[in-house]
Amino acid sequence: MEAVLVGRPNAGKSLFLINFADYLGLRGLEGGAAGHRRPRGGGLSELRRKFVSPVPNRVREPLAATVSLSAGPAGGISLVLRDTVGIPAHGVPEGEIRRAVAQGLAQLLQATFIFHLIDVSPHAVPTPAEEAVDRELHLLAQQIAPSLILANKAEADLGGSRVRRLKELYGPTSVLPVSALTRLGFRDVKHWLVEQLALEPP
Repeated sequence: MEAVLVGRPNAGKSLFLINFADYLGLRGLEGGAAGHRRPRGGGLSELRRKFVSPVPNRVREPLAATVSLSAGPAGGISLVLRDTVGIPAHGVPEGEIRRAVAQGLAQLLQATFIFHLIDVSPHAVPTPAEEAVDRELHLLAQQIAPSLILANKAEADLGGSRVRRLKELYGPTSVLPVSALTRLGFRDVKHWLVEQLALEPP
């Protein structure tokens, strides 16, 4: 089973993946320079430095992390969290980034679950073109697999106006406020996953 992370550049996908995988009990990593291993010591800090950057699409080989979830009588279930390259609002440039975006969309089509991250911090008020990208991603995700919008950087959304706006646009049950940095909302995301797994046929 795979949960694929999608969103525009700098939505916080890579940091969410690293910290949420750590929260769930990281079993292994692949992609980038990680190989197939469990980081030791300062390994996760090193990954955060490498994969988290304000530069859009800095990382062309996104991470995938294997975690184990407990879903009631089903016991431990192995789940892969898979990052993707951010989808820009003004066209995808030729070359490596275009190939990485295409690969991410192909992975999205194979997803068991989809997490759509949207930055709700004050400095990231979207343009109409950016809102259109998020709207199309949401519609696509709904057609593929159970999906959830993660209103990321919610700790900076003072008063919660951006989160409320997303809930008005997409429905209150489709949006969870989270913080990839502070781990706000991680328990709720895990609960959503466990609920979805309980609904999966045996």
